[in-house]
Amino acid sequence: RGGPPAPRRAVDFVAALVARIEQLPKRGSMLVPAGWLGEEGGAPANLLLLAVARRDDDQFDVWVCNTAGGLEYHAARADGALGALLVLAPARLPAIAASRATLPSLWLLLLRPLFWHTPAAAAKNSIYEQLLPYLPRKPLLACAAEEEAEGGAAWGKPPASETSSGCGALALQALHALLRAGGLSPAASRHVEMSVHAAMAARLAANLDATPSIGRRDAAIASLALRQVAILCAEQLSA
Repeated sequence: RGGPPAPRRAVDFVAALVARIEQLPKRGSMLVPAGWLGEEGGAPANLLLLAVARRDDDQFDVWVCNTAGGLEYHAARADGALGALLVLAPARLPAIAASRATLPSLWLLLLRPLFWHTPAAAAKNSIYEQLLPYLPRKPLLACAAEEEAEGGAAWGKPPASETSSGCGALALQALHALLRAGGLSPAASRHVEMSVHAAMAARLAANLDATPSIGRRDAAIASLALRQVAILCAEQLSA
């Protein structure tokens, strides 16, 4: 609050984070923010979410959720039926040794671009080319090949520009990752995602019905929110 943290506070934060990861039970999971602030006055910030899940006493999985900068590092393929490009997001980094998943220095390096302004290109390259591959000891594309072979790859259309700049698509990926980490199949996870969307849309519709009138600005905000939900649903149904 009020600017970047002092180095001591950053170290204390990472120590508390690692302690929480160490305490995760089997099939327990948590979300950790990552990404980069960029340079002051430069490129906009980019947020990632890492879903950290314990598989057993000795291994973790980490799911990389991303809707913007860095998606070029995720596996991609063409969908012959739809004629569209599909990307693997969230991307699972499997079978990570507990000694690596709970390494404080790794988490400090991963979070450093969120603590202090760092050039976007340098932060992105460091995260995707060095730090994330360090966890499973293999490139993201190799992890994607394993995920595809096991039938669990979460292929989907790249987020539309209307949703990639917000948090809706990122939150949807994080929900998918947490559901998968809890043991649900890809199909079951997608069903839960769509149920959440339906419930949110129904609640918004009920709130609008109960409102006698709203101003033009509020109507525009509600209209934009509904369009974003519709786009997210369409992306999921066509994936």
